[in-house]
Amino acid sequence: MTFGVSAPRGTSPASTVRLRLDGKSGYATTGSAVVDTTDSFTLGVVVRLADSEPAGPVTVRFQPGKHTDVFTVRHDPSVHAWQLVMPRKDRAGAPEVVVSRSEAPDGGEGPGHRLAVAYDDATDRIKLHLDGCTNDGATASFPGSPPSSGALRIGRSHVGDGRGDHLHGDVDEVQAYAVAPRAVWSTPTTDGAVRCCTTAG
Repeated sequence: MTFGVSAPRGTSPASTVRLRLDGKSGYATTGSAVVDTTDSFTLGVVVRLADSEPAGPVTVRFQPGKHTDVFTVRHDPSVHAWQLVMPRKDRAGAPEVVVSRSEAPDGGEGPGHRLAVAYDDATDRIKLHLDGCTNDGATASFPGSPPSSGALRIGRSHVGDGRGDHLHGDVDEVQAYAVAPRAVWSTPTTDGAVRCCTTAG
């Protein structure tokens, strides 16, 4: 990874922080889509939220289609849970499927959490794993994931016609696999795969 001025290195939940986001303008993006969302995929990340009571939802990452975000991983403080949100269609206002795992925000303390999200095309299911565990509330039937044409974004999401839900905290070990979940933490993204940005785009 490479970094912009708003995302310096520091002390990480896991080892050395790869990305520190200020919750205001900092975010990161890849140059293109990292997974084909119409086929099986798994995405992993380590994240530690800086606030114990975020003012609203914060987005860890998303990957857009032409009309909406094909998947979003976020923490929603109103329900004290990490969530995977996926629309049924690549269409604005399309019905969404939300799976979740309950967990309070970190408040800048502790090692953070390992999140993994997966879509299994063979079984038509999505799953959210928190620290290696999932449950019935974190998995759902999801036949036919819509296509994504945009780059993976880390630290913010689309909100209306603009950007919002900025993440305030640390992000590390961003990983992507074109398979259903097997071993999620074996190979990190390569240096240079992600660039940091400090302006909306």
